[in-house]
Formats: sequence, structure tokens, C-alpha cells
Amino acid sequence: MSEKEKQTPPAGQPALPGGSFPATRAGKPGTPEGKETQPPEPVKKSKRYLWIYIVALFSLSIAMILLSYGTQMRMQKELEQVNENLSVNLENASGALAKAEAAASLAAEQGKVISALHDEIDLLQEERESLEDQNAALQKELAAAQAQLEEQAKGAAAADALWRLTDAYRIKTYKEARAILQDIRDSGLYDAMDEEQKAQTDKIADLLD
Repeated sequence: MSEKEKQTPPAGQPALPGGSFPATRAGKPGTPEGKETQPPEPVKKSKRYLWIYIVALFSLSIAMILLSYGTQMRMQKELEQVNENLSVNLENASGALAKAEAAASLAAEQGKVISALHDEIDLLQEERESLEDQNAALQKELAAAQAQLEEQAKGAAAADALWRLTDAYRIKTYKEARAILQDIRDSGLYDAMDEEQKAQTDKIADLLD
């Protein structure tokens, strides 16, 4: 096509200042027919960094949940081992007490032996009390680990909700984004977020208002 043909406006349409023409059905105003403007490069990089941050945050939450679960399982095994040791020591104590009573009934002159056996019983009783204290401490640690697991699970749910909110806003499904935002507030997931997540949620909420 010659330069003169390029500068000739379509039939019935006047040329605009600068030599451009009004938009046709196949193109956008101010651009050649059939071509679309691309988003600025900083916008692409910003979206890519946002996706990287969301994926990293979600992965970190999953890793923390798995770590907490492994800790809980280890504590559970230790608790079971302590209970087994406690049962064995209780059986030993019962056996020692039976021996002491039999020795007392058979031979009163064996007082020294009986006294030694009583000392052994006292020692076993102290060990029993110590094991019971350990058991109580492990129960508290287990309860704390379970509470931590629940908190981390809630944090992971909050991160997932924020990811869905960000994605819904990114693809401009604003109705869905508002529904997700309302669910975050009603379910208490907002309180489970860290300061950075709260700031990001508030920013999107302001943009949706």
C-alpha cells in the first residue's frame, strides 16, 4: 500500500489531527486497525511478583503445618512410651510390695530385708510420681501442640482465602471478590492473618468499595 493510500481516510470519515483516523470495528481508537496496546512492562512484573509472593506464602504455611504435625506425632509416641514405662514400674512396685509382705509374714527376723524392700518401694513410688508428673507435662505439651496446629491451620486457611481474593480481584470478578472478603471477615480468618496479609486484604477491600 502506498503512503498516499495509508493517509487516505475511509469513505465518509474525516481525518483527525496528526493524520490518525477514527476507530473502526476491527481496531481501537487511536491505534491501527487490528492492533491492541499491551500493558506496561512494570504492571506485568508487579503481577508476577505478586504471584511469586502468594505461592511462597502458601508453601510456607503448608510446611509449618507439616512440621507441627510431625512434632505432634513425635510427642504422641513419647507419651505412649512413658505410659508403657509407668505400667512396667507399677508392676514392679506391686511385685516388690508382695515380696515385702510375704517376707514379713514368713520371717519377722528378716526386718532388715523388709526395711530394704520398703526403701525400694518408696523409691519406686517416687519414680512413679515423677513419671506421672512427666505424663502431665507431656499432656500439656500435646495440648499446646494441638492448639498450635489449629492456629497454623487457620493461618493456612487465611492465606488461601487471601489468595482467592487476590485472584478474583485480578481477573476482575468483583462480585466473587466481595463474597470472599465477606467470608474472611465473618469466619474470623482476618484475625488469623499477619500484619502484611491484613494490609493486603484492606487494600483490596478499599479498591472494591
